[in-house]
Amino acid sequence: MVCSFGASILVASLSPLDPPPVTNQLAQCGPRAAMLYHLAKNFDERPAWQGSLLNGVRIEITISKRGNWTLLITPPAKNSCIMASGHDWLPASAADPIGE
Repeated sequence: MVCSFGASILVASLSPLDPPPVTNQLAQCGPRAAMLYHLAKNFDERPAWQGSLLNGVRIEITISKRGNWTLLITPPAKNSCIMASGHDWLPASAADPIGE
């Protein structure tokens, strides 16, 4: 599975339980429910995908109808943190095939 493998590589490149150091901005972390509420209220993003790593870290992607997206990482018994966000999200069926 490309998504779980790619997500595993992404998280494996990060510290397994802590977000990377943030420079020039405040860390955007908080209780998972509060983070999801904030993304829904302020950016119209809803959960679209989630998976878990063997060490219990949860990875989630929220998306909006406009194509904005956010990657949340939630270590066991810790706050969720926004690790990345962007625009132009495409569903897998609409994305270019891998290798082309």
